[in-house]
Amino acid sequence: MKIQTAWLACALAIAAPIAPALAEDTPNYIEDMKRWQPKAEAGDAEAQFQLGQMYALGHGFKQNFQSALEWYEKAAAQGNAKARTALGLLYFYGVGVEENTEKAGEWFEKAAAQNDVTAQLFLGVIAGFTKDYARAKQWVEQAAAQDYAPAMASIGSLYERGKGVPQDFAEAKRWYEKGAEHKKFHAMSIFALARLYSEGKGVAKDEKQAIALLEKACSLDTLGSNFACYEIGNNYFEGKLGLPKNNQKAYEYSLKAVKSGNPDGARVLKKLREDSFSFPDSEKEQVSNFINKADDDKYWRLQSVTQSLETLQE
Repeated sequence: MKIQTAWLACALAIAAPIAPALAEDTPNYIEDMKRWQPKAEAGDAEAQFQLGQMYALGHGFKQNFQSALEWYEKAAAQGNAKARTALGLLYFYGVGVEENTEKAGEWFEKAAAQNDVTAQLFLGVIAGFTKDYARAKQWVEQAAAQDYAPAMASIGSLYERGKGVPQDFAEAKRWYEKGAEHKKFHAMSIFALARLYSEGKGVAKDEKQAIALLEKACSLDTLGSNFACYEIGNNYFEGKLGLPKNNQKAYEYSLKAVKSGNPDGARVLKKLREDSFSFPDSEKEQVSNFINKADDDKYWRLQSVTQSLETLQE
């Protein structure tokens, strides 16, 4: 992992306004553009963040991370917490800038000091990379204290794996269930609960319950659901977890997983092709593109950062 240590120039040094390149197929965002751009150019921090989001997500503009970066920096320089988190995400994933975990952490720390839960969660992730699990636990606990379900799933994972805490499946289950009770971003907790039931960790092994939980998580179409979709698809392909081998089901769930950003779904699609599965004519080209991108790290980083940035709009 290449780390760049040089700081980028402060956004306030960027003098010229950004010329919009309107996307042709996003007319629903024209009003948002008209709403935010004048305010952003007048120096409104929230508008600058929103305009950065529009560039990053391709809403009203063609997706352009360089332009997004400039607007995020302008907003972050004025103390906008979400813009600081967005900058951390760009550096963390290396999208629009060189990957730089150290600088990502610096932006996340600024946002975390403003109680941004996404920043706190990613600081926990970074601490986990360095195996500082005590620090990881501190950060995710701060996010969980603000009722953030993904952080609850992260705490559960620490107990499940015995990282920074004694291994305790009952405590892991408690945190997963707590996260699963939420109505937003709770798919990861449900997916983790399914894993406990599939492996019999702290509960009686129950493959039917595991599948039911995976089905529920997959249906949510939110952060973490793509993991559940992949697991169902892969188990249908392999005929495991109490499921019969069914290539049609494997295809349907794996395609849903890959469309929502899980490259493992593309790998199942590749195995299906090798197994002489006949993909629908209308989707053959799309499936082939996904299979070709299965090991394209840059492409999947782009999907990951886009999903993470989308959560900042919630």
